[in-house]
Parts: sequence; structure tokens; C-alpha cells
Amino acid sequence: EECTACRILRQFGFTDKEAESYLVTVSDRNTGRVLVSPVTRKIIVRAEELAEKDDALCGSIHILLSACLVRTSLAAKILAGHKIDYDRILSVAEGIKNYDPEPKQVAMPKKTDVHAQNTPISEIESFGEFLTEKARKNELEPFFGREKVLERILRVLSRKNKNNPMLVGESGVGKTAVVEGLAQLAVGRSAPDFLRNKEIFSLNVGSLLSGTRYRGDLEEKVGTLLKNLRGKNVILFIDEAHVLLSGGGSDQNVTLSSLLKPALCGDIPVVGATTFDEYTRYIERDPAFERRFTKVIVPEMTIDETNELILRKKAGLEKHFGLSIDKKAATLATDLSVRYLSDGFLPDKAIDLTEEAFAKAKAEQKKKVTEEDVRYVLSERTGIPVNKLTIEERKRALQIEEELKKRVMGQPEAIDKTASAIRRTYAGLKDEERPYSFLFIGPTGVGKTETAKTLAEVLFGNENELIRFDMSEFSEKNSVAKLIGSPPGYVGYEEGGRLTEAVRKKPYSVLLLDEIEKADASVYSLLLQLLDDGRLTDAKGKTVDFSHVIVIMTGNIGVKNRSKNKGSVGFITAEKDDKEGVFSELKSILPPEFINRINNIIIFDDLSKEILPSIANKLLERIKRTLLHERGIELDVSKSVLTYLADRGYDKEYGARPLRRLIEREIEDELSRYLLETDPKNCSLTITLCGNKPQIRKKRRPKSHACGNQRKKLSPR
Repeated sequence: EECTACRILRQFGFTDKEAESYLVTVSDRNTGRVLVSPVTRKIIVRAEELAEKDDALCGSIHILLSACLVRTSLAAKILAGHKIDYDRILSVAEGIKNYDPEPKQVAMPKKTDVHAQNTPISEIESFGEFLTEKARKNELEPFFGREKVLERILRVLSRKNKNNPMLVGESGVGKTAVVEGLAQLAVGRSAPDFLRNKEIFSLNVGSLLSGTRYRGDLEEKVGTLLKNLRGKNVILFIDEAHVLLSGGGSDQNVTLSSLLKPALCGDIPVVGATTFDEYTRYIERDPAFERRFTKVIVPEMTIDETNELILRKKAGLEKHFGLSIDKKAATLATDLSVRYLSDGFLPDKAIDLTEEAFAKAKAEQKKKVTEEDVRYVLSERTGIPVNKLTIEERKRALQIEEELKKRVMGQPEAIDKTASAIRRTYAGLKDEERPYSFLFIGPTGVGKTETAKTLAEVLFGNENELIRFDMSEFSEKNSVAKLIGSPPGYVGYEEGGRLTEAVRKKPYSVLLLDEIEKADASVYSLLLQLLDDGRLTDAKGKTVDFSHVIVIMTGNIGVKNRSKNKGSVGFITAEKDDKEGVFSELKSILPPEFINRINNIIIFDDLSKEILPSIANKLLERIKRTLLHERGIELDVSKSVLTYLADRGYDKEYGARPLRRLIEREIEDELSRYLLETDPKNCSLTITLCGNKPQIRKKRRPKSHACGNQRKKLSPR
């Protein structure tokens, strides 16, 4: 109550009750909580600047004077309502300074110095920041690779009227970096005459919109901004410029664009930045606003430009993280991001990868960022093992057939062709713009789908990386909308397409299109673009990259017309007459241009009876793993049982599926009954053939491992 500011206010007729009434109003407006708003912070900062100017401690007089200078504050409006301005406060303060009870080191502000601080530029600092000031302090990133774009911006800015460039480019291509380069040029010695001594102010649109709850608030803020910018050496930069057409009053009749249009005719040079989508969606819909800007395209950086930019940023990153990185590791981020990160743009995605590699090495307390750090970070983001191929991994790539033959039996030549194609991918010889595609043709139950599942597990380590579609669901013409999304106005538009959304979430996966011949012809037309260009555009206009997807289509086309002469075990070597029969029916169902875009057409043969015991043993492996994991029971199946299952379950027309059903009926049903009745644990069981029927026997084991139950014969059903 005895501070200098209180005594000054009393000189102007302010009473304690009147001051408290304003405090209550502010408290009610803020739901009873005391909040420090950005304007309040601005008042405090200005008060400290005033005190620092006088080499004194900050006192209440400085806060009162600062409130007058920050004209957007509520305190300034209250003081103006009582006809109290900066000069009157200073005059009264001069008369009572000798009686100031505050510490002596709190000096009175000097009138001339304070007015020097009260410039129009300082009043708009709450709406953004000056990029030129940051450039003088070397706080901006080094500028490189955008000289042509910067030259075009300078030509537009030097015009007399409509000197407003609009930077349009994808997210992450460096639109803001171009403006930062403009700020560095403005403070440099090589600045053009018209740019010299100009300030570049980056507007924070959110600060203009914040607090504009009542009619007239937005107009007042924009008016203050334009008043202080008009006629000054200031270039206004507005990032995300499309917000100007979508932000404003609650009724949306008044937007920022309508308030800024008069100033865009040459009074204030404005540089805007937005994306292609937002430019089309918002700015092109307002021709009056669009014609005030000159469109400047900002293309994606090339690989060489990105590498040079990262090397220029290398010193700053090393200083920030306290680590070092060699040139190969720095440029590797660009190569890997181009190859594997299809959802971003250079240089942003390469810089992100580099910085994350720095962060990983820092967390692990390393002294240097290596190529392996960069590869590991990319593997975490994509789920793809892109680590440098070791000797063991090269052997695995060379022996990929063995991985497939462990699960897919009876199709050696099909596996060899598939493995050869995958090795080309490992070696980097595949066309990076197109997905690799297969068409598996053969009878049902011969291993076509199982090959696709195994391939997903071998390549990506998990069967869940398989995206599967049953094409019988897309047998109608209008069903193509399920794949890429419904058009606007139709049900399901907001959900997106099933195919495009699945690949967007898992860009590195195996795509299985089961029974492709059952799809409608419009689906084939859609897949043409996928196989040829490696991309699809969904109903929302978003492009999805398929270049890292392995496309596998299966079908039963031409099976009935194939030759009955089976010369080899399991797989037909595709004699001329057999191929002609298959391709004849294939061309009658699938369009020729669609067939021509498939990389490999592989024919699966009927399963031979000799291979069925091995398939039966493989199907029983799942039961063995379950018993061992849940009950500690080791299950052994004799060869006679496997032969019995192969004889009973062989059906040339339906492949291995009848065998699976026979195992469920003859083995799983009776085994489940035995387990429920005896509840054995930690023992060994064997299934042998007794009287043309499988029989469960308990192996004799040490007493500590005995089941304590007698064996039980399987009764015929």
C-alpha cells in the first residue's frame, strides 16, 4: 500500500475499493484462478527492461509504466479510461520521488529513455518474434540449397504493388528455412538495397486469435498490428497462412484475411507459407485474397543438397549433443530415408533421422554416432531389419529357400523362384518405384497361402505383417470403394479405404490378394496403377506408397485344363502344353495389361501322396508345442501313425485340407478327451498305431516325472 505506484494512483483519484473491484472482475473472468497471461508476462519483461535501462532494481513504478506501454493489456485500458498516460505518471512520479519508501537503488525512469523504448516495433513483439534479431545473434540454422527460391522471393518483394510471395510446398521441404535465409541475407553485407535495414517479423497467428471472445477484439488487435507495421521497414512472415481464412469471430463473418486484404496491396510486404493441399482448400477459394499473393513453389531437396545441408548442420548438432559423427553416418541418413521413409520429404525426414540417431547415442553414453545407430533408429521406425548385412545374414539371404521349405512342402520349384526374387530385393536390384508381385496358381490346399504367410515371417519376423484380402468380397463393381475409400457424400467416407489404410500403417509388409479371379474387373483396373507405379490415391486424395510391399495374388485359374501327366513330384515343371492351357484361361479372366505387370507367375502342382506324412508331422508340431508349453508333456508320434494319416487324408483334388480335418478328428478329439479325464503333467506320451487305430501310450519315466495315471486306449468312433 505504501509503494510508489500506489501513491501515484491515489494522486489520480484511485481508491483502494475501486482497485479491488477491478481485481475481482479479473478473478471472475478467470474462473477464480490467478493466471499469468502472456500479456502479464510482457508487462513484467518490459518493466525489467525499463529498470535495466536505469541500472536499477525493478520497482512498482516500472511495472505501472510498463502497463501503459503494453496497450493490449487490461491495465492499459483501465488507465486510459481514467485519462492516465505515461507522461502524466512520470510527472507525478518526479514530484514524489524524494519520499519514495522503496529501496534507494530503485531509480525513477528517465523520460527520454523510456520514450525511446516506446517504439511501434516493441508493441507488436507480443504477436511474434523478429527473425532478423535471431539472425544477428546467430541463432538460426545455416541456409543452403534454396538459392533459386530465395532469388524468386527477392524479385517479388522488390515489386511496388502486390509484393507478397506465397511459399507453397509439402510439409518438411524447408519453407520456413527459406524465410530464415531471407533474414540472414537482410542482416548480411550482401543484402540488396531494398532489403537492407529491413526487419523480418514472424507472426504468431495464435496470439492474434487468443482472447478474441467478443466482437471487436480481433479487429482491435489486427488494427494495432497494421498500424505499427505500416510505413515501417518490416516484412511480415505468416507461417501456415491458410489459417488467415479459417480463423476469426465466432460467426466466421470476420476473418483475418478480410482484415489484412487492404494492407496486402503494397502497404506491408507479407511472406506466406502453406502446403499444396491447404492452398487449394482455403486460399484458392478466395480469389480476392489469392490474387494479392504471388505463388512461389518450394520443391523437395535433392539427395546431394540434403547431404550438403546435413554436413553444414553437423557442427551444430555435435555441439548440442556433445557427440561426434563421421561423414558416412551423416549422409547415410539421407540414403536410408529416401529408400525407406516414403511418408515424408527431404530434407526434413533425413534431419529427423540424424537427430534421433544423435539422441540414441547420447542416451547410451556413447562418444560417437555410427552408421549402426542410424540404421537402428530407422529399423525401430519402420520395423524392417535394415542393419548392415553381416556374414550370417548374407548366408540367410542365400539360403532363404530352406526357411520356406521348412513350412511349405511339396513345392520345391515354386519356392526356388520365390526365393530368387526375394534375393534380388536383398541385393537392392529391385525397381525401387514398384512393388514386387507374384501370382500363385494351383489347386486348393497345396500351399499358396502358406507360402505367403511364411514369406511374411521370414522377411519381417512376424506373420502379422501379412495384409490379407479375400477378393470374393470385391466381386461387385461398387465394391472397389472398399479398397480406396468411399467418395464424398457416401457412407464410410471418413473411414478411408481398407487397402490404402492398411498399407499406410504397415508400409513394409506382404499383401495377399486371395482368389484374385473372383474380383470385379474394376478392381483389376485399380491394381494396374499399384503394380506399375507403386502407389494408389485414396478417396481423400492422399497418395499411399506401395513400393516396399510384396504383392502376392493366388488363384485356381486354369487348374482343370492342365495336363494330367505329372512328371515331377509336387510341382509341374511347366511343359509347353501345360503353360498354354493355364495362360489361355488366365487371359480369358484377367486383362492382358494386368497379366503383363505381374513379375512372376508360379504354378503349384497337386500334392503327391508321398509328401503327406511330412505335412502331417508339420501339422502335429503345433499340438506338440502346446502340450509342452502348457503341461510340460512331450508328445511323440510314430511313423506308422503318420503313414496312417497320409493314407486316410489324401485327396488329390483338395490338397492338404482333408488331412487337417482328419488330424482334428482322429488325434485332437481323442487327445483332448484323454487330457481332461487323466489331467497328466510333466510326462511323456506317445501315439502309435494299434489295430489300425492311433493309441495313446505313456512312456515310462523316473518316478519324479511319472504321470501317476494309466494309459488309455483310443476307442473307435
